[in-house]
Amino acid sequence: MMRHSLRIRLTILAAAWTILALVAGGLVLSFAFRQTVENAFDQRLDDIQLGVISGVEAQPDGTLAMTRPLIDQRFSQVFSGWYWQISDGQTVLLRSRSLWDQELENTAVGAIVDGDGPGYLRGPRERKLRSIAAEITIPRRAEPLVILVAADISETRREVRSFNALLAISLGLLGVGLIVAILLQVTLGLRPLQRLRNDLDRIRAGEAGKLDDGYPAEIHPLVEAMNAVLEHNSEMVRRARAHAGDLAHGLKTPLSILKGESTDFDPEKSARIDRQIDTMSRLIDHHLTRAAATGTASFTAARTEVLPVATEIRTSLLQLFAEQNLEISLSVSPDLYFRGEREDLEEMIGNLMENACKWAQKKICVTAMVENNSLRINVVDDGPGLSDDESKSAVERGRRFDSRNSGSGLGLAIVSDISALYGGEISLQRSKTGGLQAILELPAAT
Repeated sequence: MMRHSLRIRLTILAAAWTILALVAGGLVLSFAFRQTVENAFDQRLDDIQLGVISGVEAQPDGTLAMTRPLIDQRFSQVFSGWYWQISDGQTVLLRSRSLWDQELENTAVGAIVDGDGPGYLRGPRERKLRSIAAEITIPRRAEPLVILVAADISETRREVRSFNALLAISLGLLGVGLIVAILLQVTLGLRPLQRLRNDLDRIRAGEAGKLDDGYPAEIHPLVEAMNAVLEHNSEMVRRARAHAGDLAHGLKTPLSILKGESTDFDPEKSARIDRQIDTMSRLIDHHLTRAAATGTASFTAARTEVLPVATEIRTSLLQLFAEQNLEISLSVSPDLYFRGEREDLEEMIGNLMENACKWAQKKICVTAMVENNSLRINVVDDGPGLSDDESKSAVERGRRFDSRNSGSGLGLAIVSDISALYGGEISLQRSKTGGLQAILELPAAT
């Protein structure tokens, strides 16, 4: 099942808000700059208009003349985009050299004069011009004059486009920098959670017993709660083991007394009673072993080295089966560790090796290795082995295929139960030598 990443969600959310804010800010800045450019452009038109008004005079013959020409040379360049003209509302009386033989639209002059501000006209070569107009009267002329000044707005558009391009690049780089900063901030902010995860992995691997201090104040309550759970779990395990030991002692003592008393009966009846008492003892061992393992297998900080356990069991079995003159070889690296309690590993390996000793003709080989973070223990004997169907049912509780050897048939079942509690498993198959190969897979510790 796919898990949603907190880092990705926080980064995407923060990046989305950052981009939205940058876009909104960019639009506001672009609008403000355009307004500023247009206002500055209109102010220039106003200044030029005042220059035209101050420079025009009526001559004695009624004609108009510019006594003080404008300094701006663009009004002398033909079709430069900067124009002025003076009219009586219908007829153009005077115009800038830049208009050459053209006239500005008189149809819109009235609207511009009556309006609240600048307007737009179509000038020479169909260029769009921004224009202002004013109606004035001058000495020696009774009729009012309309002073019209216009300029090509492409200049302002170029300035706005240049500003927008620079603004987009700047905001883009700022956005990239902010997103990187957000990602860095989120990563640093979530680092304590990654540390918490690593510490929990160390506990699961048996390298630590509790979480360390030094976490931020926001996570510290969680760390304290986790440590309390771990301590409670350890205490429950200790109590379970103590209770299991007390129960074993309390049950086995009466059984030992019953076994002693059974000698008072005839041999046949005594033998039947002894067999039932032995079966009850093994059942008690089985359930007490499983109960003790259940308390630790789900979450344990224990780690057990495999080689010493296998070596001790080998020594004990060689003494127990000395009459069979068996050869038990171990191929176990000293750096292999089982993530679990030593008692549980002894129970599992002991049952497998004891079972192999019961059926082997001469040789038993025990190997251990780590594959894909899993501890793999192989116990191989050169005995008669089992068929495929028998191998599948051999781990069933109480299942036995021969009555020559003593036992209740619970050994492999115990191994299967304990390994399952640790998330492992046991499988049986025929070995290359024809005997039985038991494969035990358990969680490995580093």
